[in-house]
Amino acid sequence: FDLTSEKRYTLSKNTITQLETLEDVVFVRVYLEGNLPTEFRELHDAMKETLDDFKAYAGSNLEYEFIDPSASIDEKERVAVYEDLTRQGLQYSNVRMREGDKVSEQIVFPGAIMSYRNNETPIQLLKSQMGASEQEMIAISIQQLEYELMSAIKKVSAERKQRIGIIEGHGELDKLQMADAESALTEFYEVERITIDQDLNALLPYDAIILARPDSAFNEQDKLIIDQFI
Repeated sequence: FDLTSEKRYTLSKNTITQLETLEDVVFVRVYLEGNLPTEFRELHDAMKETLDDFKAYAGSNLEYEFIDPSASIDEKERVAVYEDLTRQGLQYSNVRMREGDKVSEQIVFPGAIMSYRNNETPIQLLKSQMGASEQEMIAISIQQLEYELMSAIKKVSAERKQRIGIIEGHGELDKLQMADAESALTEFYEVERITIDQDLNALLPYDAIILARPDSAFNEQDKLIIDQFI
């Protein structure tokens, strides 16, 4: 039972709907396992709880396993695993661990690889934040687990990427000014820059358009085309 006033431990209705309508198996390999520091153990436990909550609605269409990337006693094998995970898009953390008077360093991969049919995507579970302590970053990361997992499911299960057209020709923000926004959007959508130029079919291929701070007037024909698109 979720007794928190803000329903912190309750999945959103949108998440539940998407999990219940999965058409095939989503498989999640989580590389946060082994002899972990306390803070990362909290992230491990929260990830498992979230995946169990997901499985309650997705049923057999969601499977997961936790893997210790440092399990091998052979150093070359461990390094090969680390390099493979890095190639797949996961970032590691070099963590100091204290046992009595001894201090040692350990490689931790706070991430996962999600597979769906022929698609795979990495999920970085630990969210870095400038000026935040490791404990604070873990807390932020735990709060974002549902969002990160659902974003990954959306990415790997999308049969067709929706298309977004960024309108040009009226003094809108340029590619440099919109670099971060375009980079974020291209994770989930096909993004193209377009000019209308009074072409009645210019917007037909697109599912959404962006007019980013234009500083000059649109002609009547272009305004009509935009109006009809909306």
